[in-house]
Amino acid sequence: MARVMELGLGETYGRAEELVKLNAVMAGSGVSILSYTRSPFGFEFGSEAGKSYVVEVTSDLREWKSVQTLEGSAKSTRYTPNLQPQIPLRYYRVKTQQ
Repeated sequence: MARVMELGLGETYGRAEELVKLNAVMAGSGVSILSYTRSPFGFEFGSEAGKSYVVEVTSDLREWKSVQTLEGSAKSTRYTPNLQPQIPLRYYRVKTQQ
């Protein structure tokens, strides 16, 4: 039986770098995070040529906003966000565009 964990507003689970590495695959998307860097922050994900990938961002894990659409390559694709200092906590995810 699967258990559901709910977080209240402002609560966090782990550190950002752990969330990036968590399972390395977002359920249902098939997008694998291959690596990430801290300074400057960015990550590389597995991609396929001819497919588009949408990078989304959130600060509360509830409302996601699309920030960039990237074209896949035959190997991997890198994303480095333009960080805004007034938003200290952000989470990212990558989805295959339908």
